Amino acid sequence: MRKPTLCRLLLLSGVLFAVTYSSQAALDSVADGGEASQRIDPKKLVGVHRVTGRSPSGSEYKGTVEIRVVDRLVEMEWKTGGSVSRGQGVLAGTTLGVALDTGLAIYQLFGQSDGLSLIGVWAASSSAEPSSESILIGEADMTSVDLPAESFSGRYRSLRKTAAGTEKADVAISGGKSSTKVFWKTVDGFAKCQSLALGEGLAILSPGGLSVFSRQGAALEGFHLSGGKVITEELVRIE
Repeated sequence: MRKPTLCRLLLLSGVLFAVTYSSQAALDSVADGGEASQRIDPKKLVGVHRVTGRSPSGSEYKGTVEIRVVDRLVEMEWKTGGSVSRGQGVLAGTTLGVALDTGLAIYQLFGQSDGLSLIGVWAASSSAEPSSESILIGEADMTSVDLPAESFSGRYRSLRKTAAGTEKADVAISGGKSSTKVFWKTVDGFAKCQSLALGEGLAILSPGGLSVFSRQGAALEGFHLSGGKVITEELVRIE
């Protein structure tokens, strides 16, 4: 995990691809009892799956990704083009955020009758343009979607539920979709954080670890991952 006061920033904005799906409707096929759900069991992701994407240079890559789940912790290992990379993440609603060996990734989950598609982006650093990637589980074949990032501008309070009680911190998110910045208050002041936004989801390399959120009304609900442990976290708008 990153040092507590070292954060990096990146926002994905605009249209990614050319096929439009409704996130809620697409999840109907994986919801219990035939009803749509924004809560996905992380264990549905377990296995070795196909992955395709584009590197920062624009070249296409293919390979596999193995996903393991321990409680809410999602562990991933990519094998593409003779190289191996790893990451740890957490699923909040239909948003999967992953802290990579170097960088950050975010995916939105879409259910199909014969599998799940994880469609997202990743970036090695705050200065890098995000690169697209899709992970296909089962017989899923959807590799693209029209999925603009929402604007999360505002001031929030982070509420992390720890064994010792609730930890609070102020978070500032400013700018439009193309210039959003995330600042997290620490004992040394506000730290600028790397983040990726996709659809209604937001992933942040926040002080101490990875925070992943999904919009629920005016609040952003999700989880914080640090040291292999996952706790609940919420960003409550205060302005």
